[in-house]
Amino acid sequence: MKKVKLTGYVEGEESLRTLVETGYGKVLVESPRYSLLCLLNESRKDEYEEIKRLFELGKELDPQLEIVFNLDIIPHENELPDIERLIHGLLKIGYDGIRVQDMGVATIIRDMTPELKFEINSYTGNNNPEAVLFLEKAMGPGLSGITLSKEIDIRDLTEICHRMSVRAEIMVHGPILLFHSRRRLLKLSDFSGESYVEKDNYALWLKESKRPDDWFLFRDSAHGSFMFFCHELCLIKHVRELMELGPDYWLVDMRGKSGDVLKIVTEKYFGRMEDALSGDYHESEGNRLYDEIEKLYPQGLTEGFFLENTTDSRVRSAGEDLGDCVGRVISVVKEKVMAVEILGDLRAGEELIVRTPEGKCLNYCASEIRTLEGQDVRELFVDHVYLFNWRKGLTAKCLIFKKDRLGNCVLS
Repeated sequence: MKKVKLTGYVEGEESLRTLVETGYGKVLVESPRYSLLCLLNESRKDEYEEIKRLFELGKELDPQLEIVFNLDIIPHENELPDIERLIHGLLKIGYDGIRVQDMGVATIIRDMTPELKFEINSYTGNNNPEAVLFLEKAMGPGLSGITLSKEIDIRDLTEICHRMSVRAEIMVHGPILLFHSRRRLLKLSDFSGESYVEKDNYALWLKESKRPDDWFLFRDSAHGSFMFFCHELCLIKHVRELMELGPDYWLVDMRGKSGDVLKIVTEKYFGRMEDALSGDYHESEGNRLYDEIEKLYPQGLTEGFFLENTTDSRVRSAGEDLGDCVGRVISVVKEKVMAVEILGDLRAGEELIVRTPEGKCLNYCASEIRTLEGQDVRELFVDHVYLFNWRKGLTAKCLIFKKDRLGNCVLS
């Protein structure tokens, strides 16, 4: 197990200094014209000079700092000549690499400047080992790293990281992008009093009708429209598992957050890394840190994109020997409910036993079961997901068994 480096986004001189001070090993410099999710407005300064200035400042603050330019737009054909000029400029400045998501741009870099390394970000369909190996072969030796898709769960990440030959990066913290369209879909007239408008950068919150507490951020910029998940990804409870995967970098997306929030979140991740390396690692501490970070995020946090999803569960359950397992916990909301996928004959009110991922067995009574829409039910159907009453000690990946079918299982 090795200590990994953190990657963060540069929003200007202040954020660059903060990233260096807090120990980031790699930074991504952005510009509104070339970065899809850059929150900055169009700069009045000479864009090239600003890109150069931030690079020089970063190397001055830390000569070992890896500085990559985030060129993640999906360009129109008419924009390609301008991008080629930018690439030459980045090479002249001395940038350590370029991060892209468009395969056409990656091909241009590969053919133009073999000496300039480039990375591929998480929106390129790298969802399985075969896709990653294809990208490595197609892009050639200029490809230095791949940021893996956030939708990949930890079981698949393990296989992918094991088979990769280039550097792997995993996003561990930040907003989850669900939807992107190159067309700008919002107009000034679309906004209500709860929304806000900035020059050439619209945004509003959309309410989920079936889940009234969930609000999805919808942002419109010069590059199109973007929809984000209502909660932000936070994997502070899984630091040891992430380190065991062996990726070289963890991506922490703190764009739009204050320097104080950036420092607090970063220190908590670095602290958990040190605990894992020293052997002083306690699972309960991860829960406490998660709760502390959640106070900084009014919209809430999630780790669901890192855990196994229901589609994977259904596909794999047929080939796994789960014995008399009648349910699988796929998500838990502490002190409220847990989502359970039904794998066998199960009725509301039954006395059950739950086996945790650590091997412990806990008594459990399914006294209250509801559909996802909130309707109480007694009869359950296989391959459907229901909401069960919460039980202390249960986490995602717990397996539910009939109590009288586990024999002499020791209860704890």
